[in-house]
Amino acid sequence: MKIGIVHPSFDVIGGAEQTTLSLLDALKNTSHQVTLYTTTKSIIIPSEIKICYVNKNSFPIGWNLQRLLEVVKLFKKAKNEDVLFVSSGNLVLSNIRKVIIIYCHSTFESELKKSQKKNSGLFIIYHNYIKKRLKNQLKLLEKVNVQLITNSNYTKEKFKEIFGKESKVIFPPVKLKERNKDNCKKYGIITISRYSPEKNLEYNLEVIKNLNIPYKIFGNAKFSSQINYYNHLQKLTNDQMQIELFCNSKRDLIENSLNSSKIYFQSSKETFGISVIEGIMAGCIPIVPNNTANKEIVPINKLRYKENDKNDAKRKIEFALRGDFDKYLIELQEYVKKFSQENFQKNIINYLDDLENRMNKENRNNNI
Repeated sequence: MKIGIVHPSFDVIGGAEQTTLSLLDALKNTSHQVTLYTTTKSIIIPSEIKICYVNKNSFPIGWNLQRLLEVVKLFKKAKNEDVLFVSSGNLVLSNIRKVIIIYCHSTFESELKKSQKKNSGLFIIYHNYIKKRLKNQLKLLEKVNVQLITNSNYTKEKFKEIFGKESKVIFPPVKLKERNKDNCKKYGIITISRYSPEKNLEYNLEVIKNLNIPYKIFGNAKFSSQINYYNHLQKLTNDQMQIELFCNSKRDLIENSLNSSKIYFQSSKETFGISVIEGIMAGCIPIVPNNTANKEIVPINKLRYKENDKNDAKRKIEFALRGDFDKYLIELQEYVKKFSQENFQKNIINYLDDLENRMNKENRNNNI
């Protein structure tokens, strides 16, 4: 089977990019003919995988248009594939008849809201064009040839609720390194996040500010809006010497900080939670809100605080600092093994093999 993997950009390596790289690694030893379609020339992929580049567009009025036009180019380049696999986490579709698989890292609720938003002002023509394209792409989700893989049961249920579309749950890949069981000698609190307003990091700062303990936030910022948000958070912490914010840090520094921290603290709503799992495997006690996929990643009720309740979050953190929750660490580390990269690769290959068998059977029936 000829499979085209569509992932426009690898400029920042986050969860979606790790998923695509793991997918390519899984496909390298199969009989499938695989080609990656992207705008990033510096990405290193297995030699068994072909790569097709398109030139990156650059527009002064916004990255939404840039992404849309790049995707049009990528889909045109991939016209001879049997299956297109969109693994970038974006809603990027084209009205073609071949099978399209979307790996859903989100519920596309933000895209739905954006398509319904009323705009005015100087750039109204631009915004209306983007809205029209989003509406068309959301409509394409209903097509039979578009198949969805969701990253959690929470995402699966939300898709069914919002779009009436069924999906297959395959958890994204997490590289589970050697476990750190000695939580007693660890100290401090850590959060790993993208610097974006939806990550609710002001909430974290409010909860932590009255705790006299080191707190580190590690995050990526690529676009100007994300950099501005990072700068905004920096201003909020000017008088908080125990709080440190790191931007676009090297992986070694993040892992060393995970290994030395006692608590992984999160406040954002998540459709999955790779960094929470990484924190657990590094020996951190997770303290997360009682909502979204956080319930799947952290199944122990005592480690989840009431949504938007700062006092409850602070209380849970204080219990964790005291060592009250250390007894749950081994149980959590065993539980998160199901989110391993090995399981992801096995499940994704089985999914594609089943798809190929169904497509071959359909072709045989059509030829009778």
